[in-house]
Amino acid sequence: MSRSVTVAVAYIMSVTTLNWKEALKVVRAGRAVANPNLGFQKQLEEFECTRLLEERRRLKERYPSLALVYRDQEQCALMLNNYEELLQSRSICEGKCALGEQCPTGLCRSGSTQKRTRRRNSRSQSEMRRSPSSTSTNSNCSTSSSRPRSSPSGLRSYTGIN
Repeated sequence: MSRSVTVAVAYIMSVTTLNWKEALKVVRAGRAVANPNLGFQKQLEEFECTRLLEERRRLKERYPSLALVYRDQEQCALMLNNYEELLQSRSICEGKCALGEQCPTGLCRSGSTQKRTRRRNSRSQSEMRRSPSSTSTNSNCSTSSSRPRSSPSGLRSYTGIN
C-alpha cells in the first residue's frame, strides 16, 4: 500500500498547491491506514523540494485548461476539513499515539499483548553502520543525494513524456 499512497500523494501535490504532508492528510481522510514508509516519505519531501514546481509547470503546459484545477483544490480542502474532524473525533490518528493508548487505526504502538517480531536483514550490522544514513526526517529542502532515486517525479519516464 505504501507505493500507491505515495503516487496518490505526488499526484495531489502536482495538481494542487498542497505540500506532501497536507496531500497525505487528504489521502488519509479517505483511507485512514494510508502510511508510506520512511523511504517514500523522504522521496515525497525530495520531490516537493526539487521537482514539484517543474512538474506543475509541465502539467500546466500539457493540460492548459483550468476547468478542473479549482474543483480539485476545493475537493482537497473539503478532504482536509474532513481529516481534521476525523482526527478530533479520534476516528483516525497521525501516528503519534502514546504507548498503551488505543490507536484507532491500529498502526501506532499500543499496550496489546501482541509482540512485534523484528525482521532480520540479510546485511550485517557492520554493513549497515557503514551505509549512508537515511533516517533523518527533517522537513527541509536542503538534503540532496548524489545517486539517482526512483521517485514519483520519475513516473514521467513511464509515460514517455519529457
